[in-house]
Amino acid sequence: MSVRSHQIQALFARRREIEHDRIERTAAVNRYYDHWGKVTTRFENWTKPEYYKNAEEQLKQRREKREKEMQQFERRERLRELFEKEKIMYEREMLERNRPRSRKIAATTEQLEKIEQNAKERENIKRKLDLEAKLYGRWRHGVDDDNVLFESKSNNETLAKLNWLDKKIEEQYDREREEAQSVERNLRLQEEISRTEQVQRERQLIREKEIKEIRELQEKHMDELKLRQIEADGLKEAEKHLRTCLSDVDKELELLEESCSLIMESADVSQAYNLKKIKLFIRKRSESFCNQIKLCISILERLSAYTTCADIVNRLLNKYRGHLEAETFNLTQVEAMYESEAKYNMQRLESLWQQQHLERYHELKQLLTEERCTFATRINENLQRQTDAYEVRSTHLTALENSNEKLKQLIAEEQQSPRSALPVANSSDTATPFPGTAYAGDAGDQASVADDNVSIAQLMPSGTPSAPTSGTHFGRRRPMSSELPKVTNSFTNLNLDVWKDLPAARHGIDSPRLLTQRSPSIVTSESAARPKFARKRIAWT
Repeated sequence: MSVRSHQIQALFARRREIEHDRIERTAAVNRYYDHWGKVTTRFENWTKPEYYKNAEEQLKQRREKREKEMQQFERRERLRELFEKEKIMYEREMLERNRPRSRKIAATTEQLEKIEQNAKERENIKRKLDLEAKLYGRWRHGVDDDNVLFESKSNNETLAKLNWLDKKIEEQYDREREEAQSVERNLRLQEEISRTEQVQRERQLIREKEIKEIRELQEKHMDELKLRQIEADGLKEAEKHLRTCLSDVDKELELLEESCSLIMESADVSQAYNLKKIKLFIRKRSESFCNQIKLCISILERLSAYTTCADIVNRLLNKYRGHLEAETFNLTQVEAMYESEAKYNMQRLESLWQQQHLERYHELKQLLTEERCTFATRINENLQRQTDAYEVRSTHLTALENSNEKLKQLIAEEQQSPRSALPVANSSDTATPFPGTAYAGDAGDQASVADDNVSIAQLMPSGTPSAPTSGTHFGRRRPMSSELPKVTNSFTNLNLDVWKDLPAARHGIDSPRLLTQRSPSIVTSESAARPKFARKRIAWT
């Protein structure tokens, strides 16, 4: 094969290798961009709100699906248990229905007849006992009043004596009942007066206790109001200080942004074409960055007066002062540089300055942002505490107003009392429970017992003396024994055991009023009836 053909083949092989290398490089570049495009897209998706929203929705759907499955499973289990119980109950009912039944009544006819006979015998015995009891009740005194009444030889005389005796016994019973009722009424009145006095004392003590408690409560509320006022003043001062600090932080942040925008402007390198211009350029750029470092140091020094992160501020101050010293030292080395060295150091220092400036900018911005968030949070907390203190203060003011209203009401009740009440102190032993009695105690219970006083005044007489005499009770005079009518001698023809020891009657027996009232109630043989009150034993003479 000739040399020309070998050269052509070598040329073709070289072209194929070049084409293969180009294809591989292109594929590698495409793979690189595909890989980092996917990574960048995934990172962007992670930082978007839609990514978290979709993740939350998917998580919520999975949770709801899982809860729904659990509820369905529990419902199936409950239904299965209910089915098993109903199945067991159904089987028991079917067994109960299908089992053979026995006769409900196992007794014979003879036994039933015997039971009926026993019941009839018990009924007859009961009826016999009732009749015997009634017969014994009629004959228990050994004298049949009906025979005495209807079989007597002198019917009119017997009827008259029985009628008169019934009347006298009825009058005696009425008189005794009235006296017992009078005594009971007087006792009840005395008990009512004592109970009213006790209630008045208790109400007076309760009112005094309430007034004392209200005043103590008012003092407590006033103390709480003073404390809350002091707390509110302190919170307002703290809020003012925090807002001042927040405005200072905003100003420092604005100053940092302006200085950063000025420093980050691109420098004109075209003028640095010789050694002198390069050194001048380096000197100017170094001075500008030194000024920027001094500005950062001054910001940190002003921030240290009210910062909440003193350790971070001190660390950054030391760091930036070290940067300033290093920059000052580098500036002294510029004069001893050659042109090539100056060109190299110009590029190196420019990149170093930009890097340090960005680092300082981000550190200061992060610190100022954190301080701003901290002060904003503290201001919100301060405002919330002020709101809580205002609510508590309003609560105390409302309670104080309510207690003032209640105290005014109690004082008005004391002033509007229509009468005096009984003393609560040692004078209770000598006081008289009448409406005209003066009261030596506090006037606080006068309004609470007004209704009781009215009811007592209606029960008590108006002209009651201060020292009640013997034989009187609340203005009601008991008649003397000489004023009572004597028992006449018309009872000598009767031997009455029930009339021996009875007291004398209040009214005369032979008075005209009694004679006029006696005729309609005369008992005859046609209208005779059994006496109402008791059976009398009459001994005829």
